[in-house]
This record gives sequence, C-alpha cells and structure tokens, in this order.
Amino acid sequence: MVLTLDIPGSNYLDRLAGAHLLAIATTARPSHDEEPIPREPMEAKNKLVAEAMPEEIKLILRWKMNFRSLVISLPNNKHTVWRKSIQDLLVTGSARAKELETLIGRLDHLGMILPFVYHFLSRLREWHHKSKNKRHSTAMPTECRLDLGLMTKFLDKAHNGIDMNLLLFRQPTTNNHLPLRLMSFRSHRVL
Repeated sequence: MVLTLDIPGSNYLDRLAGAHLLAIATTARPSHDEEPIPREPMEAKNKLVAEAMPEEIKLILRWKMNFRSLVISLPNNKHTVWRKSIQDLLVTGSARAKELETLIGRLDHLGMILPFVYHFLSRLREWHHKSKNKRHSTAMPTECRLDLGLMTKFLDKAHNGIDMNLLLFRQPTTNNHLPLRLMSFRSHRVL
C-alpha cells in the first residue's frame, strides 16, 4: 500500500504505477549474470494491473479502505451477513460448536480493527469450548447474550467506518533497559 501526492504537472502517479513491478523484479532478479538456474519472471502483470494500481477505495484483507477520507470500514455484504448471524443466534438462544467457531472467527476479524473486541470474546470462547463435544445445540449463557448484543454495535461501528489515524501509534514504543544496579527493589504498600 503506497500513497503519493497528486500534484498537477508531476509524474508521481505514473512512477507509482510501476513501483510494484520494480520491487518484485529487484528482489527476484538473479544474483549473477551467469546464474546456473534460469528463473521465470515473478510478477503477474495482469494481476498487478487489476489489484495494485493506485485507487482511492480498495479492498485489502477483506476491509474497505478509503484513502481519500482515511477511513477503514467493514464492507456491506460482510456487515449484513455477520449481523444477521448474530441476530439469528440471539433469537434461537442456542448454537452448535461449528456455528460458534464461525462466529468467533468473524469477530476475531473484527478485532483486527477494534482491538477491544477481544476482551468480550472470552465468554464466547468458553461457551464454544463447552459445546465442542456435544452433538446437539447448547444453550446460550446470559453473559454471552449481552456480549453478542454489544458485538452488533461494534459491527455497526466498523461498518460506518473508523479513522485510520486511530489505528496507528503516534509515537514509537520504546524499551528502556537499565543496569540492575540502578534499579531500586523496594516494596511499597498502598493503603
């Protein structure tokens, strides 16, 4: 994913269109002119033309990314199907292990953009674990019902779009390694 300025009179967009091919050719080129094993070109030009050209809206890893407004959102088809599966589950009040596995996988995908979703998956995973060895549907615990209601709100939030600036760290994280002699090992009691 590459961004460039679109300045009138510049050739930045033309240069960007060939950047992917240049990167692939550079990394895949033979290391010597008399390479003993001949290689075929690695780039699939048809696929690159179809998927890697600069666009304002792109589907990347099943997320719709709008690079003009810098918003990432869940596509309409996924939002509709995933929300309906949660509502059906809330109506029936029970599920088989395979249904729960599919649901947890979908919500795990949602957690890539909304990390706090993972906090609410623990009870669903526990319900899934309890229902694994049973041949019939297992009843939904009350806590899971509340969590699934909250998940529909998270799905709506992801469908409406999330600012990409909220997904990135503004300052790099650092690890401070201090010599052991500089550290103080005192215990403090907080009353």
